This record gives sequence, C-alpha cells and structure tokens, in this order.
Amino acid sequence: MKNNLVKILGLSPFTPRLYGGGFFLARLLRFAQVACGITVIAFFCQQYFDLLVFDKAAITQGEYWRLLSGHFTHSSFSHAFWDIIAFSASLVWLATYSTRALIPAVVAGVLLVNILLLSTWSPINHYCGLSGILFSPLISAAYLHAKHHKNLIGVMPLLLIVIKLIADLITQETVFVNTQWKAYPESHLVGAVAGLFVVGVIERLK
Repeated sequence: MKNNLVKILGLSPFTPRLYGGGFFLARLLRFAQVACGITVIAFFCQQYFDLLVFDKAAITQGEYWRLLSGHFTHSSFSHAFWDIIAFSASLVWLATYSTRALIPAVVAGVLLVNILLLSTWSPINHYCGLSGILFSPLISAAYLHAKHHKNLIGVMPLLLIVIKLIADLITQETVFVNTQWKAYPESHLVGAVAGLFVVGVIERLK
C-alpha cells in the first residue's frame, strides 16, 4: 500500500527525474531575464497609460496598437507586480515542455481575449493587464506537466488553475491582485481556452 501511495504521488526513487539542481538554476536565470524584459515593456507602457491602454472606442477609430499595448498597462503596482511574475513564470514553465507552443500560446491568448473585449458580450470599454493572456501559457504548461507526470502531484497544478478560474468567475474578483479597476475574470477563461486549443493542436501534430 505504501509503495502504491508513493507511486501515485510521483515520489518513487525509480521514477525518472526531469529536474536537477542545474535545471532549476537555469530556469531561475531564464525567469529573471524574461521578467526583466516584460518589466521594461510594462514600465514604458505605464508612462503613456492613456495612449496605450485598451480603449474600445479608440480602437474602433483606428488606434489598433492598443490591442497589444493594452495588455502591458496596469491599474496599480500590485496589479503589475503579480501579472509580471505570473506571466514570466508561465512562459518559462511552458518552455520546459514545449518551446513550439510558446509563441502560438501567447498569440492565441492575445487574439481570443481581444475578440472577447471587442465583442458585444463584453460590458467593459477599458481593459488593462496581462492576467487574461497569461492564462494561455499557464494552462498549456499545466496540461503538459500533467501529461508528463501522471500522478497526483502532476495533475494538481492543472486542478488548482481550474478551481481558481471557477472561483474568479463566481466571485468576480481575483486572488492576490489589488486593482483599481473592476476585475474581468471572463478574460482569464478565454485565455485558458486559447492555451488549451494551442497545446491540443501541437500535441496532435506530433
């Protein structure tokens, strides 16, 4: 029984190890590089917030750059801090399993979230933050993690993400982040759908 429990949890000494000390150090350095790059972009966008934030009316008048720049603007320091941390970690985590999925996941996340924001289903006219698109690489990484680690620990990240998505939709609030604007969890769900679609297509094409 003990051996079965160890196997379910993925703690067996006979299970091949994907990770090592050098692996974690390399990923930590990569995370720092990605986070710094995103921080620079977000800082620049914040200096020109009114010009770069997602504004539905302005976009319909031809200011299409807001479709991209709007995701890098934030309503508060807490909003920017947690978004940058989560987005950077998601990209590095996804790269661990599939570098092919990186760009498609981000692009699909941006496209689908923008489609939602521009549609008649969206009640909001202004939007900012990475939280919508970051769920695309995040859930892609969690799905591949679960696929590579077929045990309780492997499935747990994906399960927690799904629980968070449901909780956000029910409460219409977000955990950890303190935003000055009303949260829009529907964008998180759409970002997650984009990520699952991309990773599903890539896995099928293997």
